[in-house]
Amino acid sequence: MTLSSGGLQPTEHSLHQRVQALWRRTLHVPEARPDDDFFGAGGHSLAAVHLAAGIAEAASVEVTFQDIVENPRLGQLLGLLERRGAGRPRPAPPTPVTDNGGLSLVQEARFARATRWHDGEPPPHENYVTLVRLQGALDHAVLARALEIVVARHPILLSRFARRDGRTVRWTATDDGSPLEIADGTVRAQLRRRLDVTGGPVSRTVLLPRGRDRHLLVWLTHAIVHDGWWSRRILLRELASVHRDLALGRTPVPRPADTAFTDFAGRQRARLTGERLDALLDFWDARLDGLGPVPPFGPKAPSRPVPPSGPEAPSRTEAPSRPVPPSRTETGSPAAPRGRRLTARLDAETTRSLRSACVREGTTLFAVGLCALRVLLHAYSGARKVGVLAPVANRVVPGSQDSVGPYAHLAVFAGTVRPEETLRESLAGTLRDVAETLDHAEIPHDELLARSMPGAGAGPWPERTLVFTARTSALRPLDLGPVTGTLLEPPPPAMENLSLVLSDEGTTVRLSAEYDAAWLPAPAVRGLLTDLAGVLTAVAVEPESGVGRQAEAVAQGSGWLRWR
Repeated sequence: MTLSSGGLQPTEHSLHQRVQALWRRTLHVPEARPDDDFFGAGGHSLAAVHLAAGIAEAASVEVTFQDIVENPRLGQLLGLLERRGAGRPRPAPPTPVTDNGGLSLVQEARFARATRWHDGEPPPHENYVTLVRLQGALDHAVLARALEIVVARHPILLSRFARRDGRTVRWTATDDGSPLEIADGTVRAQLRRRLDVTGGPVSRTVLLPRGRDRHLLVWLTHAIVHDGWWSRRILLRELASVHRDLALGRTPVPRPADTAFTDFAGRQRARLTGERLDALLDFWDARLDGLGPVPPFGPKAPSRPVPPSGPEAPSRTEAPSRPVPPSRTETGSPAAPRGRRLTARLDAETTRSLRSACVREGTTLFAVGLCALRVLLHAYSGARKVGVLAPVANRVVPGSQDSVGPYAHLAVFAGTVRPEETLRESLAGTLRDVAETLDHAEIPHDELLARSMPGAGAGPWPERTLVFTARTSALRPLDLGPVTGTLLEPPPPAMENLSLVLSDEGTTVRLSAEYDAAWLPAPAVRGLLTDLAGVLTAVAVEPESGVGRQAEAVAQGSGWLRWR
């Protein structure tokens, strides 16, 4: 089959149309033509994973992130599908897993953390926060009813968890009360309230009046039932649609309950066994071997960094430990949140150069940022093999694209920094490493940590030094009928020592550092952001510059290293 031929078979023509529709929807473009380039149209890593999963489901063939990288034009991609026999009659789909009690590996780890006290202190919060400013004539009863309908569509938000007969089980509460609370006070006061994975709720929505026709909606959801950006996008899209219908006197379109995550959890447990599990563990043993030492993004008397390999290396079963600041003050009141956020922005010219570099090199903002971070870690530590934790969407089963649940998990994006390479060569190698990691990211980092360092889970929080995320699409204002919703940036959590975020905001790229103020002072974090901005600029405008040269420049003027 070719796009220019006039004799497409019916199944091929249908597949062609489905892939075109997926292309348009994923990239938010009005047309899908054979010569259109995925990266030229603004495609990013998460969009590539989304497109690959959607095409795999539509075409009944395996499609990976690497396939998108190697076949970035739509015509190339359709040619690849033809060679792989796409569009042939599907085999019978696997029987859905209906075991409501089983948890995914991520949920198992999060349940353990959520129920583990340490030295008399409750576990840290592990919640996702959605903060929406509502403007307009809001009817509280209509909003409450809209939330009730949305939550009923996603019963995972009504989950309860417990240990029974030696295993962790989940069930759905039949009555969780009103889905909407109306309260006075501050957003931070709401963030201090705990969510309870055993007694409930695991999701809470609170409306804070802020004057005539102005409200703040605070939606907290525990990470055991939610995975951040993706789940948030689904819930807000549905809330806007349902509220708009109710406010205008229409009946919302009924939808079946979302059970895709239950199916996903069951399939994950079934797939990660035998030879498949062995192959994944072999890959990660090799990928993580010799990793580090990673600069400890913690206090000046830090916990042990990721151990090096070799005869002098500490045992990998030695559990890292770091003290946890108390969650309450001496008077017994909740301690102030420790999360802080600092930001920096690339200027418009550098942003244009960075975006052009992504198109020119056939890569993504995530890969560019990861490449820059590798150079930075090499400059800070002298290590050649370095790694960064980053979230993986993991929505690869049918129905998961519009499902709420903790599909995403962290994976280690590790690779070797070669000072003799140019930045362009290092970027190409980084993209290859990203593709390999995504193709083997089915097993969560928490599970790898539990297997390689069994004692690591004995403390209140896993050892996470640096988490990196790239965001390339923002939510548009929400149309709720008589009310407009604007997504706001909530106060940062303290879920990691340090979380770095690159956000493409159109005319600029914003660099954000969300960090735990108990471990890091602001001047050190500012120095880190300055260093990162410098390397990002070099990748964009000096791609033939040497990696070693950039690392030396960082080491000579680094505000981070001066603090360390």
